[in-house]
Amino acid sequence: MKKIAFTAILLAILACGPVRAEEGRGIIVQVTDEQKLNMALTNAINTTKMMPGVPLEVVVYGPAISMLTAETTYAQKIDAAREHGVHIVACEASMKGNHLARTDMYPGLDYVPFGLTEIVQRQFRGWAYARP
Repeated sequence: MKKIAFTAILLAILACGPVRAEEGRGIIVQVTDEQKLNMALTNAINTTKMMPGVPLEVVVYGPAISMLTAETTYAQKIDAAREHGVHIVACEASMKGNHLARTDMYPGLDYVPFGLTEIVQRQFRGWAYARP
């Protein structure tokens, strides 16, 4: 019985096929904790290797926004993630709350007015949500 159930589940998964970018789906990762940025970027890089072609965004807001300034100690990790197609997104509301302008931020970031709103909108469109 267990073998039949496992086979049925496996067939259902295979029938779904791979997720493709043109289907409007992707993965969105939330980072609000300064201690979690490194893990989130590492996970994002590894995920793009295992799921090529699936869009992936790391949305950074709240206290973690300070980790994306031009003086960040995560520059190499941010660059590596971007080389793998990961979009690093900074919340402008968090930047404003921390008196940061785009000119204060690490180059090559994407920006959204509100980080949480970006996450919710992506989820409404079928994106998977992850948080380290």
